Amino acid sequence: MEQTEFKNLQLKDIKPDPNQPRTFFDEQAMTELTNSVREKGVLQPILVRQNGKGYMIVCGERRYTASLRVNAAFKDRNTIPAIIRTLNNEEALEAQIIENLQRKDVHPMEEAVAFKSLLDAGKDVTEIAAKVGKSDFYARQRIKLCSLTKEWQDAFFHNRVTNALALKVALFSDKIQKELFEEKGSGIGNIELGSWTLSRYQGDLSAAPFDLDDATIDKKAGACIGCKFNSATSVLFEDAALKPHCTNVACFKNKCDLNLEREFELAIDNPEVLFVHDNYGDSTDKWVLKAKKAGATVYNSSTYDECDMPELEPFDEWWESNDEYTEAAARKEYEKDTARYEADLKEYQSKIESGKFKKAFMLTGNPGKYIYVTLRKGASVKAGSSKDTQLKQDAGTITAADINDEIKRLEEREKRSSELDDNKIWEQLRSHFRPSPNEAIITGTELNQTEREAAARVLFNKLEYKNKDEFKKFLKAKKNEVDFSAITAAQLNQIIRWFVLGELPPVVLYNGHTDDSKLCLKLGAMYFPSVQEGIIKAQAELSAKRKERVFKRIADLRVQKANLNKTAAKEKPSPVKKSAKKK
Repeated sequence: MEQTEFKNLQLKDIKPDPNQPRTFFDEQAMTELTNSVREKGVLQPILVRQNGKGYMIVCGERRYTASLRVNAAFKDRNTIPAIIRTLNNEEALEAQIIENLQRKDVHPMEEAVAFKSLLDAGKDVTEIAAKVGKSDFYARQRIKLCSLTKEWQDAFFHNRVTNALALKVALFSDKIQKELFEEKGSGIGNIELGSWTLSRYQGDLSAAPFDLDDATIDKKAGACIGCKFNSATSVLFEDAALKPHCTNVACFKNKCDLNLEREFELAIDNPEVLFVHDNYGDSTDKWVLKAKKAGATVYNSSTYDECDMPELEPFDEWWESNDEYTEAAARKEYEKDTARYEADLKEYQSKIESGKFKKAFMLTGNPGKYIYVTLRKGASVKAGSSKDTQLKQDAGTITAADINDEIKRLEEREKRSSELDDNKIWEQLRSHFRPSPNEAIITGTELNQTEREAAARVLFNKLEYKNKDEFKKFLKAKKNEVDFSAITAAQLNQIIRWFVLGELPPVVLYNGHTDDSKLCLKLGAMYFPSVQEGIIKAQAELSAKRKERVFKRIADLRVQKANLNKTAAKEKPSPVKKSAKKK
């Protein structure tokens, strides 16, 4: 018979369970719980079981951790209320999982780990689903999330990825997941993967960006039609041919890349096509640089508005992201979405036919995809390009007006390039503004004036506009209502430096010669002077070489213009003099 006992246990006698299935903890929520325990104590006892001479936690590891943090500041608060229960390993695991899943804020990734733990303990999917009151379909989806690599699991838990997208990524191998994360997930914001990007790794032949019967894309591989890796080549059931897949994903991705090269060349030769990328500033992406090198004008997302083409997910994918519905209810809701999609599609087609939107070739985000855009005011298509000028020059048809346009274009591009030199410095310098490799800085002495200013600016910039005025008033307050009694001066210095190194660069990365930029350079000179000096010197050398090339080109064009004007003057017929009137 199960035995239960209640006691106030010494914290030193309790150990966490190394096999605890819950692996994700929100640090902000943990801080809030610690503050609550400091003020009110532990209101709900933890659950433990005997472990040698001490005890092992079954449920309540967060309450235990919060109590340890409070005990670090208040040595006399060294106990915690606990329920002691006799449980074997299997019973303890089940109690942990059920307790975790009963929380109102449980994350799908936590559910996934919990379900997988039950699966590993010998339970089948039907048993797991019954224990938590969910469908088999729901349980299988959650378990599949455990196929995500650690990087993707962390991103999903921190809500950078939607549930529907996480399930799609979980279908890929670890190698492909790594490639996708390196390509799209290295920042700090939300991760978005469009169907265009995913299709390169899914081998979905029905969504291939190239003709399946084209044998010229990759002559060695040949056409996809009839290929042994095409799932539709040899099928036992008719339905399997409706959505064929390539089982050689490496070959499929290579064809996508080769097709992109070919489509890019066709787009460059088409004067009606614009080139766009999905960033707000300039980009060093290889396709953006390649387009500029070919003489094309490239527009970033701050200069155009896209005419969004409506999309409708297949029912199964729609249901994955709306799994609170029963199948019957899901199909009813899906019918409404389908009707809205058809109406939106008609509106989209009407906009395209109006001629207000121009066809554009995407260079980043979904490279190779054609979209329709309208340029914002001040971003009109510039006449003349280096490629146009060179063609006219080679053909001997270049005019003084053409040269004037080319000089103006080169001067404007150089002015923009000079403005972007600072950004290129930040792109290299920002990798050093991280807490983890700078422990020596974080654990340094008292904050100096530059660091205090940096911390104030970072915190102020993080506030929403509506709260900034209140923050200013708060700074003048004579009484501080926040209790910092548990934080030492050394800890405060470490927290502030950690925060500054982690948060300051993104605020100033694209701001040019602002006060924030100058401040960041002052910090860089203080924290890693030789690194910053090397980056600035290298960028200055590249800038000088570029300016030299541009100015030489402009000088040559001016000489050519002068020669053209001289030739035109010589060829101009002399005016016929009128004979004097006889008196």
